Amino acid sequence: MRGVAVFTLWADRLQGDHYVLWDAFQRSDDTRIGAIELRQVLEAVISKGHAAYGIRCEPRDARATPRERGYFDEDQLLVLDLEEDGANVVARVLGAVPAADVAAGRRGLVTPFESAINDLGSPPHGQVSPERTTTKGGTGYRRDGAVRDYVIYRSRGRCEYCGVLGFEMADGSYYVEAHHVIALSAEGPDTVENVIALCPGHHREAHYGKQAESLETAFLAKLRKIAGR
Repeated sequence: MRGVAVFTLWADRLQGDHYVLWDAFQRSDDTRIGAIELRQVLEAVISKGHAAYGIRCEPRDARATPRERGYFDEDQLLVLDLEEDGANVVARVLGAVPAADVAAGRRGLVTPFESAINDLGSPPHGQVSPERTTTKGGTGYRRDGAVRDYVIYRSRGRCEYCGVLGFEMADGSYYVEAHHVIALSAEGPDTVENVIALCPGHHREAHYGKQAESLETAFLAKLRKIAGR
């Protein structure tokens, strides 16, 4: 019997229509029960062909470990295709389906994933003051997926701070992460002028590092240079 697995997908870690569900480098020393169980579930989904879905979530605090859900999309689930990329597991987002259809065991209509970039030549406007959202799962900010996707595209797979090329994914693209330099909770805008593509190391340092404030200044300077200002 074909099973169903549902995974949390943090919106700030989505890269276009790809999401790294298992990063072998970051997880190499992770012996927590949750990490072990996640790896077992991923292996079962891939080997047995179970259906895989994702819940798109905004973290309550992006710097917290472990993260807690703030806002999440309770109406739709993302349809995922899991594949192994070396020791990593990457999910490709095929589209979205109504969560109610999945819960009822119905074959719902798959609609295109909203984060697709319609015109890579023109930066999206984004939102200067992102809408604050509230659901039964908590509160958060509604981000424009096109902003994140454009920044990833703009970076060409390189950290826009240090220039390091990300690891190669199964589709031939290179992995970097989008980071809001001035956090939305600090009234930062959700625009390409406030979002920078970073390697995982500098992304974590931006949230947890001792030099986080100086990095923020450096990131903003980099973004001004990218914008030609």
